[in-house]
This record gives sequence, structure tokens and C-alpha cells, in this order.
Amino acid sequence: LCLASFRDHGHDVTLFSYERIENVPSGIRLADASRLFPAKSFLLHTGSGSPAVHADAFRYRVIAKTGLTWVDADILCVRPWKIDTNWIFGWEKPGRVVCNAVLGLPQDSRTLKALLDFCEDPYPIPDWFSKEDRADLQRAKQAGAPIHISNMKWGVWGPAALTHFLAQTGEIDHALPQSAFYPVSFKDRRDMLKPKYDLTDRITPATYGVHLWNRRMR
Repeated sequence: LCLASFRDHGHDVTLFSYERIENVPSGIRLADASRLFPAKSFLLHTGSGSPAVHADAFRYRVIAKTGLTWVDADILCVRPWKIDTNWIFGWEKPGRVVCNAVLGLPQDSRTLKALLDFCEDPYPIPDWFSKEDRADLQRAKQAGAPIHISNMKWGVWGPAALTHFLAQTGEIDHALPQSAFYPVSFKDRRDMLKPKYDLTDRITPATYGVHLWNRRMR
């Protein structure tokens, strides 16, 4: 549904996958993910079993190597994205979190380079962690038992890193308001399933897409 929604609004869509997918909507271009990011196994988030850790690193490589704008497969397009810039991302939590479910960056973006470099280390000690948390990670590393990215908090390579580096480079000034891509928050996701619930105050003419929150919605 989401892939087809972009096609129906006139966008060219490329779906990257590591395996053959049988039920891809017509008009969607298929591409071999292993050509951009070879992987014998996915990096899975230990707490949830989600491949989001792998997908976080993968999208930065897609942008760097192709110049495409990344959208997660649970983003519903509600109108053509006539955005005259390569900076395409928005606030999920205004002033706090920029989500990477929608992400377009210039290929020479300083944020993009920082993200690629950061994802090279599977045992990072993020600058934005608290002093105590960084100290714990440092002690584990010195003891020869560093903490792997898959065992860290959700989103270390994802929204947390993106928000941090955007702020560090000043590129966060390009962030679109929450209404652009995340008009219905994760907390309020069930509102989208209530037949009589009126969302017109949130899904407005300023909205390009709606994040459907993947397995949480399902």
C-alpha cells in the first residue's frame, strides 16, 4: 500500500531487498541491496529482534551512493512531494528527535559523512549518552567486553545519531515540522484505527506522508 501510494502520486520508487519478493506492486523498481551493502547476516536489535539496526546503516549508504531520498516502507504518501531541496527530513518530536524514516541529504552533507563514519564502529560510545553511560561503556571496552550496537538502546545508529549530527553540523535547520511526515505520533497511533476519529486537524495540506509505525500498527 505504501509503496503504491508513492507510485500513484507520480514518484519513481526503488525497493531494495536481499531476497526475491513476490508481491511487489506494479511499477516499483527492484534493486539488489547486497550491491550497496553486502551482508551475510542482518544486524538485529537484541531487545526487539528488529532489523532496524541494519536498516539504519543501510539507508545512509543508499543516500551516499545513489543520491536517492530514503523512505521506510511504512510511510504512506498523501500528495506529491514537491520539495525543492535535497534536505528532506522532519521532526518526530519537535525540538527533540528527527526521525530517519524519511531522509534525504545531499551526497556531500557533513551530517551524512558523520553518520557513515559513526556506523563503521559496531561498539560505539555515543557522545550524547550521559556521562555515567559513557563511563560504563568505556569500562566494558577496557575490560575486553565492549557493548555491541545491537545491545544498546533503540535508535543509536538511527534517530538518535541523526538528530545529534544534524545539530552538530547545523543542518538541523532544514528539518520540516512534525506535520510533514509524522502528523500522528507513535503514542497516538491507535487513533488511525478508529473509524469515527477525525484526523483533519493533524493530516493537513502541510502533510506529505504519514508514518504508519510498522509492526506497532499491525
